[in-house]
Amino acid sequence: MSKSKFPMNPFKPKKIHVTGKSSLGVVDANEKYFLKGTTLPKQYAAFIFINGGLGDYINFMSAAIWAAKENPHLIGRIYVREPFRSVAKYIMREFPEWKVLPHEELPDLEDRALVHYPKDQLINATGAHLMDLGFKYYALIDRPPEGYGYLPEINYTGQWKWPELKVQPYAVFTPGATAKARVMKGRYFNELVAYTRSRGVTPVFLGKRDFVEGTEKNIGYNAVVQDDYDLSKGIDLTEKTSILEAVQIMSKAVFVLGLDNGLLHFAGTTTTPIIFGHNVATVEHREIRRRQGLTINIKVNESDLACIGCQSRMRYIVGHKFNECLYKEKPEVAYKCLDLLFAERCQTWKAAIDHILDLPKTASLMNSYATRETDSPSP
Repeated sequence: MSKSKFPMNPFKPKKIHVTGKSSLGVVDANEKYFLKGTTLPKQYAAFIFINGGLGDYINFMSAAIWAAKENPHLIGRIYVREPFRSVAKYIMREFPEWKVLPHEELPDLEDRALVHYPKDQLINATGAHLMDLGFKYYALIDRPPEGYGYLPEINYTGQWKWPELKVQPYAVFTPGATAKARVMKGRYFNELVAYTRSRGVTPVFLGKRDFVEGTEKNIGYNAVVQDDYDLSKGIDLTEKTSILEAVQIMSKAVFVLGLDNGLLHFAGTTTTPIIFGHNVATVEHREIRRRQGLTINIKVNESDLACIGCQSRMRYIVGHKFNECLYKEKPEVAYKCLDLLFAERCQTWKAAIDHILDLPKTASLMNSYATRETDSPSP
């Protein structure tokens, strides 16, 4: 018998160096995506968070988690300013190859980093869902892979600093707004606060006004809390928490309520029910994506107002950034979306509150406060 010129096992894998050299070394590639035995050179990946709000960034972190878990050849660097830097550090703490650094320490990565924030931002977070946009920019794919299309879960267990929340069921309101187009009018806000109190739930107000300093490389935000919001009708914790502390408080709440702002997306890192109002951005571009937890989306139908979802649907209006109503000079129609959203004394919102409070899980939570000791360590 002649000796075969083929090896006994022609499919036995050999080490395959796909491309390039690296002074950082090589590592076995993820066999989910590469043939067994493939090695890849280690490489820096830079996630640079520059233009965006806090709600954008928490959604972008899903792409960072995917990159860290599924790409062992990446040495990740996330450059971002406070107050989000502390959150990103908390989320990425289990990935030793990834560091979260101050935006000011951003080096010249042009020649050695795989991913950058694109220089030309073709779309923003109202031209796509926040999370999809993060994967487009930072993972270079058009949508989250299976298992990664959710907000990160934050189970922050820092010291509980709010004894007044130990003995009463509470709901979180998020009164801050960074754009005039997304400001809940005072009469609607106060109506919902009063209704929540009438249902035996204490309103708690969270958020900060000046929460990031703007620079030439980073847009700044100054959240506005309306002067006619009556914060005396609840527990006012505005200006008194970090983001992680706010998440901790929201995680124990009966529900979280607000009109399209960043804290609502952080509520999405918990399982607490959320009542989320939408006006300039569509539900498609803003919906909370999480594994567990009820979200009730309050919106206006296009058949009732043609310009609803303007920032998502009307991108080609040169010079208009949608921070204010396109019709602001016409009092008869200016900000009409808000009046429709809260029509009939906030009837739709009150129905959402009722639905959540009537859930068996919510009833059990509220009943637990009746027997809770005031010296218990946390809610």
